[in-house]
Amino acid sequence: MFRRPCRMFRKPCRDPSASPFKPPGSSESPEHVKIKRKVYAEGTYKSVCKGRFIAGPRAGQACVAKTFRNPKYGSFAEQWAGERQAMRTAQQIVEAFNHAMVIKEELRVLAPDIMTCDDGTGERRMVEPLIRRYVKNNNNAGWVNPSGDPWNLVMQALSHFSYHATGGRFLLCDVQGGSVGNVYSLTDLAVHSETAGRFGLTDNGKHGFVNFFKTHCCNSFCRPYWLKIEKPSGGPISTPCAPERKKPRWKVPARVGCHGIF
Repeated sequence: MFRRPCRMFRKPCRDPSASPFKPPGSSESPEHVKIKRKVYAEGTYKSVCKGRFIAGPRAGQACVAKTFRNPKYGSFAEQWAGERQAMRTAQQIVEAFNHAMVIKEELRVLAPDIMTCDDGTGERRMVEPLIRRYVKNNNNAGWVNPSGDPWNLVMQALSHFSYHATGGRFLLCDVQGGSVGNVYSLTDLAVHSETAGRFGLTDNGKHGFVNFFKTHCCNSFCRPYWLKIEKPSGGPISTPCAPERKKPRWKVPARVGCHGIF
């Protein structure tokens, strides 16, 4: 149970545009969550508080509520528009990755519900289930988690795959989430495009492509024929690194065609 001070949030009724995707297990019945005021974590553009669903089909489950930190970048609706577009594109890329059968396990993108505060302020937050085994795999500026854990290697391959599958038009990054059984849930993904800002504040454009491939090392889950950015001299920016110390527990299947999906 949460002690005061807390805020009560509810999902707006009859607002199908509030969330672009219907989260697994959700229904048309209204959901309520109780959110702690204390900030649990902060990123460049968002702050996160913990909470719990207290009514609806997910009652009793832990959740997080995210909000945009700085209004100078626009209103909630304006910032959410870019976020929603990035989320939709990320889900298409992840579905293509699942379809390509790079691994037999499943990846999925968490889609938050937009909930409104009950205290009359009209404050809105992005609410989604809490990921307990959370891991940050890479970011949108070229940083890469050095862990040799198989899931981490898969996430690096996912970013590389996104560039290949979209014909070099998009690159999925800022990959983060956690695994539960054979499913890996992803959240707060960023997408770089050929035009910076198309997918919101975290879209660094072609500069983001270059930053990724400067630090990306192809691993056992990448394919040698996947597209890469070329150096001015003609060679690829990213090259295969030394063999991973920890052998992945999955076998890499035979080549599966994926270019041209988008």
